[in-house]
Amino acid sequence: MKKHIYIIIAAFTLLTILVLASACESQQNHQSASLQQLSEQSYPKIELQGDFPVKVVYGMPSVQSSPYKMMKVSVPIRLTTDKQLAVKYRYIFYDSANSRIEPVSDWRERTLFNNNTYLSGSTENPTASDWRLEIKPTDLTYAR
Repeated sequence: MKKHIYIIIAAFTLLTILVLASACESQQNHQSASLQQLSEQSYPKIELQGDFPVKVVYGMPSVQSSPYKMMKVSVPIRLTTDKQLAVKYRYIFYDSANSRIEPVSDWRERTLFNNNTYLSGSTENPTASDWRLEIKPTDLTYAR
């Protein structure tokens, strides 16, 4: 009888360890997935324009909008090298008929590093239902 109890306890312990290990692996995969590049084919709303001297990757955008309120978008972006890159970016917003909302925002400047930098934009136009992000390098690239 004692032998059966020990076998049950050992099986329960092993099952618990496997479940916890699986949960930890799932969480690590989720964290690394957020840092992987979304391709332009899988996420065409982000457009890299021009020649980039280093590889740029971006994560899943965060979009906040509701009827009759402004739309806010934020995209995590980083370089895959230990250099810095000065970029210009702007958001273009569209209504439900896919018409561009005017005025289009001005180009903003930002320096990218090998850790996440967030490129954010918003519109106060309540008809906004979609967006595009355009990113292009400026003339300056800095070595670290």
